Amino acid sequence: MREVAERLGVGRAEIGAQGALALALLTSYFLLPTYQLTSTIYFQSVNGLGLEIDFMGHRTHLLLASSLASATMFAISGLAPIFWRSKYSLYLSTLAASLGTSLTFSTLVFRERYFSYNGFSILPTVDGAFYVRVPLTQELGPPLYLSAVLLGLTVMNSWTGGRWIPWGKEPLIDRVVSQVVRGISLTR
Repeated sequence: MREVAERLGVGRAEIGAQGALALALLTSYFLLPTYQLTSTIYFQSVNGLGLEIDFMGHRTHLLLASSLASATMFAISGLAPIFWRSKYSLYLSTLAASLGTSLTFSTLVFRERYFSYNGFSILPTVDGAFYVRVPLTQELGPPLYLSAVLLGLTVMNSWTGGRWIPWGKEPLIDRVVSQVVRGISLTR
């Protein structure tokens, strides 16, 4: 994996994994719903562009700034360490991933606040709103889980300086165990 990362110009495999995960997150963020409500006649989903509501074949798309901003933050999180090789890019990446994740959750809070009321789902219309009460199934989509994994990976990269995979070196725990087994003093 190290050779592939060097051929791509990434430098470290940890940074390449972060960029690949950010690309997978962005792709799934626009293609798959982050959160969805489904029933036989009603469908509501939150994705990278905003909110999509389908009621009996009538489809409404609402662009949400927080969804677009979170996609931008996830893109910055994946691209910053690749193009700007510094420890500060790892910090920027962690900040961008945390902002993207929090913007995703604020989008879900926005949907809960303005598109549901006392068990009713609200369908916006041209001249008002239509309240729908049908049995709904709620699902969390893959982009939500991928954003949590990306946030954890960026924290790990910024904490260790992007060097947490021991390439060609024996991990510290193995060195300690081997020295204890051999009886060599650890204070040298």
